[in-house]
Amino acid sequence: MLFPVLNPLLPAIVSTARYWIADGRGVRLVHDRQNMLTPERIAWIMGRRR
Repeated sequence: MLFPVLNPLLPAIVSTARYWIADGRGVRLVHDRQNMLTPERIAWIMGRRR
C-alpha cells in the first residue's frame, strides 16, 4: 500500500491519537468524507495506535 510521503495527515492522526490515549483513555476517529482515509489507510492507522 502506498502512502503519499509529503502529506502529513496520516502521521498527524497517529500522533494525535497517541497523545490522547497516553493517560489510558480511548480515542474514536470520526471524519467527514476524506479521500486520504481509505479503509486500508484507516486499518494502517489502527495498527499503529499503541
